[in-house]
Amino acid sequence: MTEGAIGGFFELELSTGSEYHQGALRTGSGRMAFELIVKASEAECVWLPHFICNSMVDTVRHAGAECRFFHLDEEMWPIIDDPDAGERDLLLYVNYFGIFSHQVQMLSEKFGSLIIDNAQSFFSRSIPGVSTFYSARKFFGVPDGSYLFTNLKTQTIPEFKRISGRPGYLTERIDMGAEAAFSGFQEHENSFQNAPVQGMSPLGRRILRSIDYGRVRRVRLENYLYLDRHLKQSNRFSHRLPEGSVPMVYPYLCGRTDLRETLTRNRIYTAQYWRDVLARTDSSTLEYHLADRLIPLPIDQRYGREEMDRILEVIENG
Repeated sequence: MTEGAIGGFFELELSTGSEYHQGALRTGSGRMAFELIVKASEAECVWLPHFICNSMVDTVRHAGAECRFFHLDEEMWPIIDDPDAGERDLLLYVNYFGIFSHQVQMLSEKFGSLIIDNAQSFFSRSIPGVSTFYSARKFFGVPDGSYLFTNLKTQTIPEFKRISGRPGYLTERIDMGAEAAFSGFQEHENSFQNAPVQGMSPLGRRILRSIDYGRVRRVRLENYLYLDRHLKQSNRFSHRLPEGSVPMVYPYLCGRTDLRETLTRNRIYTAQYWRDVLARTDSSTLEYHLADRLIPLPIDQRYGREEMDRILEVIENG
């Protein structure tokens, strides 16, 4: 056993606490965790929602399984009525925006071969016997990190090896601002696309042990509810927040086609979930409409009432 070094220069100073998810397998990304599940299940076919990114589709095919797709209704329930669905098929359900835990619970009671993608719902607890994975990068400033719960016998996860990206964007954003660090962020994110399965990095785990999870939960929930009080009437994607849920974003859908551009012009940056969907679905579908128009407003732990008011002002006054 190699002993750790004592003395010399200091590393990044972080507090030492506990990770939120205990007893999980640790991988570098949610995609890697998903790949482990598909391979371990020896599934012949994986059913995926149309409303999903291409990397998940590619992962299924890379694992040697067939992809089949299902639509979602307005309550984000899967629409599946296919007599050809086989016993060795898997179904992936995404806990979108961290606010559909009710659907997750009900589906776990209906489908025996279910995978829950909690990449957008870090604080949701896994259901015993249901393969579930999480992505830390969508909730925290970490270079990598995913947790996986499964009863399947997975392959041994290789130890972490540095990928080609540069996680220095995490500190560059502090030192130089969001715009200056954006290219580094993009490079780091892209480096995960074809990276082989590997374990979580020591840095990622160390950061995840330093987070005040109670504060993160409280701030995210306060920000979500504050935006909802002001935007509920105009939001065409208004859903009741289940008790205990901790949202990733506030999903806002309105009639304005210029809103994303207006927000960006005012340095309020929002993701688009997912441009891939526009090429994979018909313009008449719910999934196309969500990918094209839904705007995930930031509500995370970096922000408070002042930032929420700034978002509201831009939406109201443009």
